[in-house]
Amino acid sequence: MRKGSPELADRYALIDDSGSEVVKLGRSDWADWSNSGDLLFATSGRVHRLRRTAKELPPLSEAITLADFSDRAFKELKAPPEALRWPSLKET
Repeated sequence: MRKGSPELADRYALIDDSGSEVVKLGRSDWADWSNSGDLLFATSGRVHRLRRTAKELPPLSEAITLADFSDRAFKELKAPPEALRWPSLKET
């Protein structure tokens, strides 16, 4: 695992109705279909969109980058005191 990469990442692939792999996304942080039928996926700190046309999915090389966060890093923050305790039912 490379430094700064998420601990949990999955390998995604698109499967057709017969169970055959159509497209391998490889190691990705997230993938889902948009309401318009486009494939959205995140990998290496970038969010991509692959536009589907006439029920066909173009090659991954045609995906456009929607957002690039690859130069960002997480910073550990201390939780404020009010976030360290759940209120009881009597307090709500």
